[in-house]
This record gives sequence, structure tokens and C-alpha cells, in this order.
Amino acid sequence: MYYGSATVRRAKRQIQLNDAFAFGSFFVVGIALTANHAALSCKHTNGSFEDLGRIDGTAEYIALIRRLSSWDSWHPHPPYRSLVDLGNDYPRQMRRRVRKAAGLPASADTAILASIIKSIMDVVGKRTEIASLRTAMGSDHSPDEIEIRNHVIEVFWDVYMVREPDDGRAPKTVTVLIIGSSKSLADGRAQNATRTAVLLLHSRIEMLSHNPEYIAARGAVELAWRALKSEEDGEL
Repeated sequence: MYYGSATVRRAKRQIQLNDAFAFGSFFVVGIALTANHAALSCKHTNGSFEDLGRIDGTAEYIALIRRLSSWDSWHPHPPYRSLVDLGNDYPRQMRRRVRKAAGLPASADTAILASIIKSIMDVVGKRTEIASLRTAMGSDHSPDEIEIRNHVIEVFWDVYMVREPDDGRAPKTVTVLIIGSSKSLADGRAQNATRTAVLLLHSRIEMLSHNPEYIAARGAVELAWRALKSEEDGEL
């Protein structure tokens, strides 16, 4: 059902949240898309976690993530850094619009991701309410510390200096989720490089780098939970 104003929609949303909390039925789902599988966890109002399940990726999905993890797959995308990027991405955006107008997925890659998202929703079922979706896409290679550190700094520069120039400074605290195989994380290089990069930006770091199967999904649900609580506090 469509509601005529954002205020009405927010009010209805707040009533639903209040009812859910009152009956103890509310929880948030975290979804982690990794290099070869998706993992789902949820957090209940009492603070407890529940691991909902794991979905193995298809061969097409694994090939897609491997390709997207390569620098060669990069292309301009919204929000654009400049008018040049906007112009360079215009043909791709036009192809996406034509496909969507014809009732097709925006791209073949989107179709593959939509397939695993559908499988995720089948696992989650109607008993969940998804407040936020945080995606962590992994890679099957092990970069050195310098590459990791430079990548973290580049991401910070892009988000906090280019896209948010009015603020122009890094956040006070950064929550980092590091996922990967036991072998790739055993030597601690990824953790050390990430910690160094964040500290160079004068931010405090909160790192989740354990490697049980559902750590990424639990980290995602924790971030989603915080975002939801912040939204509620603002509306109240």
C-alpha cells in the first residue's frame, strides 16, 4: 500500500517497530556475500544472535565475484566524481535502462546476484524484517600489507574527502569486518595493515577479524542494528 507522505510512512513504520519490540518478535538480519557463499545471521531484541544458514554460490556466482574482485573490472558509477566519469558511464547506464524497460535484469551480473538474493530470501522467510543490507565481497588472492593499507586509505579518501567535501574528515570510530579463509588471515598481515591505515587517519578502530563461518554475517547484522537504532532515536 502506498502512503501519501514520508511523514505518514515513518509514523506507520514506528508503530510497527514499537509493536514488534513490545511482543519481542523483532530482529534484524545480516547478510554476508563472500567469495563462494552467502551467510545469514540475525540479532534479537535481547541481544542474542542466531545463525540462519549458509548458501553455497553457484559456479556463475563464484566466477562473478572473482571477476569483480579484479581491478580490471572497475568502471565509473554513481555517485560520480566528475562530469567526465558521468559521460564515460553514460553508455552503460543506457544499456541498463533499456534492459530494465524490457523487463530484464539491468545486467547479466545483476541477474546472477538476484538469483542468490532470492535464495537468501527463501531462507530468511516471512518471519524476518530486513533493516539494512551490508555486503562484503571477498577475493581469493592475498595482497600484501602495503596494498591493503593503500586500499583502505583510498576508500576513506573517496568517501570522506570526495563525496562529502563539506565535512572532509574521517569518522572518529571505524568498525572493520575482515573475512577470509583461515589460511589467508593466519599471519595477521591484513589485520595489521588495516589497523595501521585507520590509525594514520586519526580514527579509532573496532575490528572484527575472527573467522568462524558466520562472523561476517554477524558483523553485518550488528552494523544494521546500530543504523536502525540510530534511525529510531532520530524519529522519536
